[in-house]
Amino acid sequence: MALSPRDSQWEANSSLLVRARILLCVVIGVFILLPIAAMAGGLAIAPLLAICGLAWILMAYPYRLRSIPYWVIAVFAFLFWGFITQFWSPYISDDILSNAVKILIGVGLYCAGLKGLIKAIDMRPVKMTYVFLGMYTVLCVFLTLDVLSGNALTFLVDPLREGEDIVRKRGDIVKNIGNGTVILALFTLPAASLFATGTMPYKWGAFGLIVFIAIIGLKTSMAVVPLALLCAVCVFLFTLYHPRFGVKCVTILAIVSVLFAPLLGLLGRFMPQTWISKLPISWDHRIEMWRFASGKILEAPLFGHGFDSARTFSATYSTRGYEDLSLISLHPHNAGMHIWLETGVIGAVLAAIALWYIGRRALLLSKPSGFIAASNASFIMFVTVIASVSYGVWQDWWWASVILTCACLRLLKYHNP
Repeated sequence: MALSPRDSQWEANSSLLVRARILLCVVIGVFILLPIAAMAGGLAIAPLLAICGLAWILMAYPYRLRSIPYWVIAVFAFLFWGFITQFWSPYISDDILSNAVKILIGVGLYCAGLKGLIKAIDMRPVKMTYVFLGMYTVLCVFLTLDVLSGNALTFLVDPLREGEDIVRKRGDIVKNIGNGTVILALFTLPAASLFATGTMPYKWGAFGLIVFIAIIGLKTSMAVVPLALLCAVCVFLFTLYHPRFGVKCVTILAIVSVLFAPLLGLLGRFMPQTWISKLPISWDHRIEMWRFASGKILEAPLFGHGFDSARTFSATYSTRGYEDLSLISLHPHNAGMHIWLETGVIGAVLAAIALWYIGRRALLLSKPSGFIAASNASFIMFVTVIASVSYGVWQDWWWASVILTCACLRLLKYHNP
């Protein structure tokens, strides 16, 4: 017996409602697990966002090719070029799937996860606001308690095993908590923006929250966090009064940070050693890495040395009593220089194009409100600062954390002052 048009429409709507509820449950489950993932160093954020992506792919209607945004196409053009460069890279992976393949597939799932998170927020904006703020509060409390207790919370969950090296374990914990601090600072941007949509007490609360997270950054030896937050706040205030111009400025700044990154190493060559010796050892190390990387870039400026080639450079140097410090610690600790080093000028241009389209997208999403423009611009500024001094381009947990925070900014659409 054939269904009537009305029955067919009801069945379609009922099926859509069930799929939407399943997607919402998956997203909420992921948010519940995020504090644990962040405290463990953030590596688990990538598979969690990928789960959201798979849920969206399985629950949504087929995604039409013509509806894929230009920024996604531009990002994948850059990643595909990175994939191509692995064929002349000296780095040989023991895994069946190379890191280039993993990041290509991973970012595809993260972008699908972005769609899933936005869909969940659009379906239940108030509920998702409480879920996000609840997740943020739990992460903030956990991280603060762990810092104040000398990592007692981490040792409680993951105690020292018999025969395990305590020095190495503490080093891993410091690294994990450092990553967790950066993730917390990322989430602070949408959280503080949500507070700032309220009355004056809430606005002061947003300011206090940023100051508190900056102090946590100093406590966890992540001095880049307060620096990035300061830059983000300055950009927010400027863009609040100049919405379009502010978003365009930070987009151009992000592009410049990639295209002209090799100049950092060249400038570092002219810095007097007496100046460098007065800097913290971590910055001394960065300047030496940038000097070395800029020289390597000149050896293969067009096509780069290939994906993950930075892992193969074994040159060392000594300074301030430290012997055999690696001149490249997995990557140059500067996203732009990392792109130049491994993918050459072609990769740098493709990355700049991707950033341009991301900036255009941010500008388009900012049209209804100067406040949303300010939040988007401050987020771009924060990521640019962190990427310029810390993480490698191919770290999937960093990609996932940034994309996940982008989705959380969607909440501001429903809490616009």
